[in-house]
Amino acid sequence: MPLAGVVVNRMQVLAAPGLSGSRAAAAAEQLEDRDEADPGKDSGAGAAGGLTPALLRLHASLAEVATRHEAHVSRFVASHPGIPVSTVPASATDIHDLDGLRDVAAALAAG
Repeated sequence: MPLAGVVVNRMQVLAAPGLSGSRAAAAAEQLEDRDEADPGKDSGAGAAGGLTPALLRLHASLAEVATRHEAHVSRFVASHPGIPVSTVPASATDIHDLDGLRDVAAALAAG
C-alpha cells in the first residue's frame, strides 16, 4: 500500500512560543532564589505561593516536549521527501464530541 501522507496527532504546541524553555527555567530559578533570599518580601512569586515559578517550570517542560516533537517530524520529513505531513495539536481534553472533531478537522485543513 503506498504511503499517501502522515498525520501526526497530539503534537505539543506552546501558547507562548516566544519564551524558550531555557529562559522559562532560568526565570523560575531567579524567582525562587529571590524568594529564598528574602522570604518576607512580596516579590509577586511568593505572594501566589510560588505559582509563577511553577508555571514557568511547566512551560519549560512543555517546551522540551514540543522541541522533541518538532525534531521527530523534521527527521521524518527529511527522510521521506514528498510525503505530505499534517499535524494535529495536543488537546487539553480527550476528543469526544462534534466540536472536538471540528477542531481536529480545522487543524488538518490548516496543515
